[in-house]
Amino acid sequence: MVGLAVGLATCLLIGLSVLHELSYGRYHVHADRICRMTLYGHVDEKDMQLAYAIPF
Repeated sequence: MVGLAVGLATCLLIGLSVLHELSYGRYHVHADRICRMTLYGHVDEKDMQLAYAIPF
């Protein structure tokens, strides 16, 4: 029974996480026009990654 409870709890948490990710930006008036800009770079021997979610 413990294995079943752990499996169901894990499934529920994964489902909630997916729903949260899919609902990102839906509150915005122009939600269909939100884009994500990602910048990858290499500065002073370090890798950099910047990401911005902006409406256009």
